[in-house]
Amino acid sequence: MAGLQSRLHALVNLAEDGSDERKRELLLAITGLFISEPDAFSTTDLNHLDAIMGAILKSSEKGLKCAIADKLASVAMAPQATLERLAHDEIEVARPILMRSPALPMDVLREIIATATPAHLTAIAARRPVQEEIAGDLVAHGDEAVLVALASNQHARFAIGAMKKLVDRAREFKSLHQPIATRFDLPPALLTRLYFFVSPDSKKEILARATMLDPALVDEAMAANRRAIAERANNKDGANKDGADADPDCFVGKKIAAGAVDEKLLRELLDARQGPAFRRAFAYLTGLDMAATRLILKDRRFEALALAARTANLDRATFARIVSSLDDSDSAGRRADRIVNLYPKIPMDAAERIMRFWRMRGLSQTHDARRAVNA
Repeated sequence: MAGLQSRLHALVNLAEDGSDERKRELLLAITGLFISEPDAFSTTDLNHLDAIMGAILKSSEKGLKCAIADKLASVAMAPQATLERLAHDEIEVARPILMRSPALPMDVLREIIATATPAHLTAIAARRPVQEEIAGDLVAHGDEAVLVALASNQHARFAIGAMKKLVDRAREFKSLHQPIATRFDLPPALLTRLYFFVSPDSKKEILARATMLDPALVDEAMAANRRAIAERANNKDGANKDGADADPDCFVGKKIAAGAVDEKLLRELLDARQGPAFRRAFAYLTGLDMAATRLILKDRRFEALALAARTANLDRATFARIVSSLDDSDSAGRRADRIVNLYPKIPMDAAERIMRFWRMRGLSQTHDARRAVNA
């Protein structure tokens, strides 16, 4: 300890010389002490050296500040005021501190996220680890580059709310598709949501993970989806009405109670142009929730519809009837002819893999799913 105190006094004396070269020598010497003997300083020593470094850094050129920041970024007991000053500096100086410093407090990181440039946020997104609170702030404040860096960081940890927001932002930024699709901490319900709008390559990535889903959870999701449709009917007052005047929920509820939700009912509802009741019956028959059903029926490529119909064992004529009822435009007709011809050739196992994810939407309690079920 006596040797350390002797060196500290020598550094203080060195500070009295105001030349730039002496300042550089002093800063590098102090930083070297932190690196070589990180546990040797008392609180008083740390505060004293922190004040010296801060005073010198105020007038130092960028190259020196970059060198000091790079060295201090790996020091667990680095001086706090100096760290914060460097972390708030321009990005070339701040980057190593933001990316690597284990001594930078979470409250400082959160302050920087709320006030600094996107480049500063991108550096924070690359930390190992990124705590849940930090990830949530980055999702809330980050631009595309920040979100891509965060999603690509397998050491980032997300609360479920932040992960949902990140998936929703992927609708806006295609560059997020691949990094989110390859995250193994993404829950099945969010993988399902992602599947609907990602690129074909990302779809393949998601499907490759379908075998990891617990079959019991998929069965539970299907049961929950069907139960939600039946319970919706039980909460309506239209049970005394039949036919075209019936509330669609109540009408389908009666059919559920009678065990009559089948392919024949779908065709009858299509012929009667009973769209709301058809959607509920289709959802019940396929084991989907209403949110997924609406997305499938709105997709004019008809590929998702073909997969859902295939797993429900609907025949080709019924599938063709559904497609023609959704859109009778010329362009849709050409797409419909193509998909109807391909329909019998769709492998059942591939269709089932996709449907596992779509059915898992029933376990998600997100606002949009609840709103869709109640629509």
